[in-house]
Amino acid sequence: MEAAEDDNWMPLESNPEVINTFIKELGFDVSQFSLVDVLSTEPWAQEMVPQPVSAVFFLYPISQKQKEYAKVEAEKLKTDDNKVSSNVFFMKQHAANACGTVAAFHAIVNMNRDYPDLIAKESFFANFIDNTKTLNAEERGNYFKKDKGLEKAHKKAVKKGQSEVTARVSTHFIAFVEVDGSLYELDGRKSAPVNHGPCKGNEVLAKSCNVIQGFMDRDPGELRFTIMALAFAGGNQFDQFAYE
Repeated sequence: MEAAEDDNWMPLESNPEVINTFIKELGFDVSQFSLVDVLSTEPWAQEMVPQPVSAVFFLYPISQKQKEYAKVEAEKLKTDDNKVSSNVFFMKQHAANACGTVAAFHAIVNMNRDYPDLIAKESFFANFIDNTKTLNAEERGNYFKKDKGLEKAHKKAVKKGQSEVTARVSTHFIAFVEVDGSLYELDGRKSAPVNHGPCKGNEVLAKSCNVIQGFMDRDPGELRFTIMALAFAGGNQFDQFAYE
């Protein structure tokens, strides 16, 4: 069922410049961490991205093959095999076409424990964290949808994109983050975070690309994939580490 026009937030463009401006307006310090394009899942492209990477944003087409895989995965998420740390911030997506902003909240709220000074006091991000910390995923999604100030900021960011905006889209944003030593896929359309296994702080990009390659392999003829990394903007803090 399609959302009413007033309920449709309209899709955010997968563009680092647009989203960096947007998350800055929401209260995030992009002088410390900012989004950059990741040109490929291959190691050469990963090496071009400054470290550390705190999160990975991924936009993919919602094809029939992805839908079929999602049905199988949904059953797996109901089992005890998908262990989720209580420290993972997750919310459901109830606002139509708001997946880009949901991904941004999933990324930035989860990194707030390690980088608490990157969010400005009394900002959208700070107020959201304070007001939803005791809520469950469904309640957070409803709170998000009802925030008219946030919806206005989202639509302002939509207008800054270069692509033609349409209410009917067939692509979807998700985020990958590391929490308590595991890599999590955060998708507001799913029932829970997806635990993709052990992950060190300096492996977020590499491990995310491994999972993303799986999405791509399911749709070998598709080209509508984009990857962005929320990466350190002032140099490489992980020079002393090497990828295993």
